[in-house]
Amino acid sequence: MSPLTQPGQPGPHRDTDHAATTAILRRLWLALTREPLPGITTTHHAGGTTVHTHHGTAITGDTPTDFTDHQPPRLRVGDTPITEPRHLLQHLPPDTPGLSELADHLDESARNLALATESATPHPAATDLWRHSRTHHPHPGVYFEQIVVAGHPIHPMNRTRGGLTPHQVRSFAPEHQPRLAMILARPHAPIRHTGAWPWRDNDGTPLLPMHPFQADRLADHLDIRGSQSVAPLMSLRTLAPVATPNHHVKTAVDLQMTSAVRRVSAAALHNGPQLGRIVADLTPRTGMAVHTEDATITVLDDTGHPRADMSAILRTLPTGDAVPVPLAALTEPDPATGTPLIATIIATTKLTPHQWWTRFVPTLLKGPLTLSSIGISLEAHGQNTLIELDDGQPHRLVYRDFGGVRVDTHQLAATGIDCPPLHGDIPQPEPQARHTTLIAALYATVLRHLVHTLTHHYQTPPDTWWHPVVEHSHRLSHPDPHLHTMIFADTWPLKATTAMRLSPNPLTNQWIHLPNPIAGRR
Repeated sequence: MSPLTQPGQPGPHRDTDHAATTAILRRLWLALTREPLPGITTTHHAGGTTVHTHHGTAITGDTPTDFTDHQPPRLRVGDTPITEPRHLLQHLPPDTPGLSELADHLDESARNLALATESATPHPAATDLWRHSRTHHPHPGVYFEQIVVAGHPIHPMNRTRGGLTPHQVRSFAPEHQPRLAMILARPHAPIRHTGAWPWRDNDGTPLLPMHPFQADRLADHLDIRGSQSVAPLMSLRTLAPVATPNHHVKTAVDLQMTSAVRRVSAAALHNGPQLGRIVADLTPRTGMAVHTEDATITVLDDTGHPRADMSAILRTLPTGDAVPVPLAALTEPDPATGTPLIATIIATTKLTPHQWWTRFVPTLLKGPLTLSSIGISLEAHGQNTLIELDDGQPHRLVYRDFGGVRVDTHQLAATGIDCPPLHGDIPQPEPQARHTTLIAALYATVLRHLVHTLTHHYQTPPDTWWHPVVEHSHRLSHPDPHLHTMIFADTWPLKATTAMRLSPNPLTNQWIHLPNPIAGRR
């Protein structure tokens, strides 16, 4: 185990840097062996896997698997070993568009992953977990947002931070557990807001909450009126105020993280509040809650349109004493022992791991599958989907951020739900495309990672954990034959994130298909 340092101290150490480089190299190798990348073909054989390029290079290595970042992929071209992501890219066809930029992003991801690993601190023991989370921030959920070190469990660019310097990463990134000053600004241009806006100037004019990085970039367009102490959440640009712990603020930052520059679009300002209200109204049917988007604010450009780089959304968290934990945090290993958080959480209860899991699975699946059956497919990945825990036991699912949701408004209308017009790419009447969004996030990513984690920690067969998934998936998806068929098909879809990054249209989804561990078990 690599030595740990406190946030803000120099690093990373050599061994941590090597481990991070290995993790990113393995993720890149995994992408090359299964994604539709230009100029390469892949063959699997008894000794491993070979990637052939159209200009005659053969890259050999082991056959990679997901969620095994710590295992070196043992790559070679001839007798020459490959030990860094940039070296691997150098053997791809030189005419592949975007290779140089991709290499820079992979280097940044490895560097920031090493910094995050150095800053990681051991998780509290089960007896102290809930007390510790409540002393970390006025809202205990913030602790679980900030312990996630590795980020997206598959994406090779999981820790890109838009080119921030190491000092800026330590100052802004949630895995370093900083406190920031959220800037309250009065823009020089007209603004438009909706809902009850909490931050106002002396004359009652609403103030724009801004991430300090963005406020510094746009300082010439603003008058600073004050600040609020906040903690950054998993997405870095969403902030949790200390003074109002029932609120989160989604801000705009001109930083490309994983796949996109994290601004707040006009579509997001319109769609989120509408969809949040609809899903919240369906709570009696789904059993799940949402972060409602109760107020928005934006600066208008010279044509009267919202500026995506100067907008914000205010979210209100569900009430209650249960503690929300992002699904991504459940698989996060303790940096001192390797014990995944899910095992520590289970140890806080009087339940066996299997008892806990059999309560967790229906809590996880009921809301998303019920909504998908009536026309709303959530992109229920580990960052925007949370499980509320009451004394460690699964209580309720919570969803936030509606940017990736796909909706069939006609199907909603047929079930008696009035949905106003939605903007952007959220409207999706085609069930195959709509269900793909849900299955790729919830099944191919979240559930596969959870089952992998539980299988390896408890040294049990995977079917121990897949059996309740089969049972409840069958029951909950049965009303929608198309959804039911896709869940139990031979393969599950998964985003081809590296191919998308190299594409001329990187925000257009591309899909690969992985073997389905519950195929045909309906």
